[in-house]
Amino acid sequence: MQIKCILNINSWSLHQYLFFLSTIFIPLNPQANTFVVEGSDLLMGIGPAEIARAGASSAATNDLFAVRWNPAGLVEIKQQSFALSRQLDSQLVKLNFIGFGMHKKNVLHSGLDATFALTWFTRLHIKTHGTFAEDSLETVFLEYALPGYPKDFIGTIESKTREYRFGVAIKSSTHNNLSLGMTLGIVKCGTTSCGVRASSPDNYHIQSTDATAYSLGAGIKYQLTEQIRLAVAVQDFDTKVNVETQVISNDGIESNQFTTHLPTNVAFGMLMETQRNYILSTDYQVTYGTYGSSSIDFRLLRLGLRKHWHHFRFNVGSIIPIRLSTGTTGNLMGRAPSPILPTAGISWLNRRFTLDFVIYPNPIVSYQQEKLIFSAETSIAVHY
Repeated sequence: MQIKCILNINSWSLHQYLFFLSTIFIPLNPQANTFVVEGSDLLMGIGPAEIARAGASSAATNDLFAVRWNPAGLVEIKQQSFALSRQLDSQLVKLNFIGFGMHKKNVLHSGLDATFALTWFTRLHIKTHGTFAEDSLETVFLEYALPGYPKDFIGTIESKTREYRFGVAIKSSTHNNLSLGMTLGIVKCGTTSCGVRASSPDNYHIQSTDATAYSLGAGIKYQLTEQIRLAVAVQDFDTKVNVETQVISNDGIESNQFTTHLPTNVAFGMLMETQRNYILSTDYQVTYGTYGSSSIDFRLLRLGLRKHWHHFRFNVGSIIPIRLSTGTTGNLMGRAPSPILPTAGISWLNRRFTLDFVIYPNPIVSYQQEKLIFSAETSIAVHY
């Protein structure tokens, strides 16, 4: 159920309205916590084929999902393309990606081939009820969804973060060993919370938060030899988030504005092709900076393998965490349900269609249940 907190102060007093909401939304059992989160800002990213290779994709990505992994890969799209994807066991998001791409040869007689892409995707959708420990992983996500929210909050929160991202990639029409890409995005986040603080349980309050950011990303691919390709990609470079909040409580209405940041993501990748239609890929990914009001330092080794067979592609991969640390939770390595996160998927493609499917461990649910819990995602792309 989506909560919309709309005041009609002409008919009720503020105290009457807050009392009415408190009888509806405050849990009878404050220990009955629920926490659901989905989106591309989790460890797995977005795009079934890329996820199936465990995100070892900065040198391998070559479809519309390249806007998330390395925009330089967009230039390998040779036709107009339209793609949709969905997490099959999603509780919150019906479609997590929509994208359109268009390829042009020798643009304006410049000697450059280019691909332009316009995409929309869910970065985070969080829905939670109850309260969580200050040093929990859930708290880190809540600080991102609702910067400055009180640590002893008890109630309901729903936050939706979406991004509209434009990408462009170019390479020489004659010397195609180097490709460059760039993305520009508008990130929109809307959050509503209804609840109380444990320190003042009689002061029910409603908070709405609207946040906007402009993201910048870039990537490069370089064909070192016929078999080896190198890549570097940067996402959310120096991305500032402008936040506006409004809190309605027994004390009245309070508005506030402030600025926070999104963490920067850097990936160094390599791809190697073998003579038997195997493609090996690896990424070393570093995510650093602030996540809302919490510092973050994630370092991951991503390994992927692809096998071509007729119209099919078989993908497997593994994420190996090297470092997982935040300013709120400290070192998370000891809490991980498994030292590696295995992934696997299959693709079917022809000249007009590409169908992708992947099975992967859901990082948040696996963390909560202290064992690997798998999710599935699928996508369809149409080329014309």
